[in-house]
Amino acid sequence: MNFPRILDEHGTALDIPVSPKPDQTLASWFAANGHPLNIRCGGRGLCRGCELQSKNGTVKACQISVAAMAGSTLILPRASQHDGSIHGVSAFEIAPALLETLYPRRQANGVALDIGTTTLAASFWHGSPPHCERTATRANPQRAFGDNVVSRIQFTLDHDDGVQTLRDNLLKGGIHPLLREVCGEQVPERLFVTGNPAMLHILAGESLQGLASWPFSPAFLETRDVPAEALGLSPHSRVTLLPALGPFVGSDVLAGALACGCLDADPPALLIDFGTNGEILLRTSDGLWATATAAGPAFEGGRLQCGAAAGRGVISRFVKASELITSTNIQAHGISGAAYVDA
Repeated sequence: MNFPRILDEHGTALDIPVSPKPDQTLASWFAANGHPLNIRCGGRGLCRGCELQSKNGTVKACQISVAAMAGSTLILPRASQHDGSIHGVSAFEIAPALLETLYPRRQANGVALDIGTTTLAASFWHGSPPHCERTATRANPQRAFGDNVVSRIQFTLDHDDGVQTLRDNLLKGGIHPLLREVCGEQVPERLFVTGNPAMLHILAGESLQGLASWPFSPAFLETRDVPAEALGLSPHSRVTLLPALGPFVGSDVLAGALACGCLDADPPALLIDFGTNGEILLRTSDGLWATATAAGPAFEGGRLQCGAAAGRGVISRFVKASELITSTNIQAHGISGAAYVDA
């Protein structure tokens, strides 16, 4: 096959050594050669995240085969490349009184793991009461199958092995290297895992069919232990998925409410989780109220022509020229959702 010639936006040819399979899309071919594209919609052609420039205009790499572009010269813009980096991640300490309540008299050795739609975060805890020794974050590799929960649910419905594909991707490309980074040579006794129900269903190998349409009937919301061996982890570890509050209100919010004292505060108290799957938890004198929405695409300028996730070369704020203190010679290649709001 006469392959297309691929250049970056500076005109440098990219190394594409792996030959394409019959009818393989450009996006899949790029990923196989170590150049994953910024596919935000799960490869359904609904976004502009994998656009390439040709002499006849733009093409969406997820919607066209390599064979169809044979002999062409294609330019890969910076905005269409997915580097997997994470920006703006932070951590906070949990109140010592809470740790004394959870672990009053024994040495604890464990990991808190949050499976976010975009970001995986882990912290290693040790001692009595436990203290956080190390933290680490990593991009959720499932982003290649869509930048939001709905896209990933749809992927599992469109492919017979969809759940297993997403699970293997999450474990091998995300959780395993993250735990090696945060635990080193130590084997954690306990792993407490939080996340929105879709992420926890994938980790548990459960069908996401019940999360696809009203009335939304997840396979489980309660606490669940998952065999560590089934996740490729040490059999000496015990893995516990924490309970969720609803089909799209995850255990991450519940854990956050516990950690920050929201559940003990005098009502009214409000907790907001600004994640890709955004969640709000309100505590009133009548009880707890919660809701969720797909917030990430808004923050990242999703579906907008120049929208991009925060990172080097992405505009994050607009100010008046008279207020500009410093300048930079970094070439901008996108605008974040926050900057769109500023504009």
